[in-house]
Amino acid sequence: MMIRTRAFRLTVSLLICSTGVISMSWSQSTQERHMVVGRVRISDVAGSLKLAEPNQISIQSGGQRVASVVASWSFYNSSGFVERMMDVDDKILPISYDSSGGASVSVTPLKLGKVQLMLFVSFADGGVERKTIDLQVGPSGRPPERLVITPGGGDNRTNHPVISLDLSDAYRTIDVFPAAIYKNVSRPVPLRASDVSFKIISSQGGAAEIDPSTGIVTARHVGQALLETSFGGVATLTCIDVMNDVRVGRLSRCEELLPPGRRLPPSDMELDPTPPPVVKARRP
Repeated sequence: MMIRTRAFRLTVSLLICSTGVISMSWSQSTQERHMVVGRVRISDVAGSLKLAEPNQISIQSGGQRVASVVASWSFYNSSGFVERMMDVDDKILPISYDSSGGASVSVTPLKLGKVQLMLFVSFADGGVERKTIDLQVGPSGRPPERLVITPGGGDNRTNHPVISLDLSDAYRTIDVFPAAIYKNVSRPVPLRASDVSFKIISSQGGAAEIDPSTGIVTARHVGQALLETSFGGVATLTCIDVMNDVRVGRLSRCEELLPPGRRLPPSDMELDPTPPPVVKARRP
């Protein structure tokens, strides 16, 4: 009963969230809208899709002209339940047609592992059919440009090269969330702890440790530890600064722990140091 309830809620939320996008495609047609069943057949996908890369999906529609296709992504969590990817908007996909009347669309998955792709296929006669398929997403064939680390599940568009902790119950532990930045992909690709490799490569007296299966960092002693996160042939460093009181402010960037030739990545404020333009007030 729980699985059915979750699935029903997911379906309802997807239909509500996709209404605006589907309405945009429908508004281009003067035909009366109506739901159809049995027109759409998705060709079997050989192997896994490539993460953060365009992947072709073939659609057979029994000779009916496909007018538009909207994609909505979900993923399977560690408990086996389907969760909607809330940070990925539904998208109208470009369509390619072949000589046999079939159509194909290009999809770019932004999550590794087992995912669910829901396609809303609209036809020239006003019909629309929803088709859901489970897919497996494997690593990309190209390395990411860089990795970003976000503590506590914040905005993964912001990198945090220094994470401050202390030995109090409130600030002793923290989850770190990695994400990969790929060229020509508009947003960071979130990664699970199981997708990456975590390693403390240097630590003053065992200042901190990380559980590589969960990404949870725990402070042990006052001092610094240098965390290396690797994925897809790319690595990044994070300074874990364990202080007496985290509210005092950051005191270290682990300069003394950095291997020769390596440095911490820039923070969000350092990515673009260009100051904003000065706007002069007009004289009356």
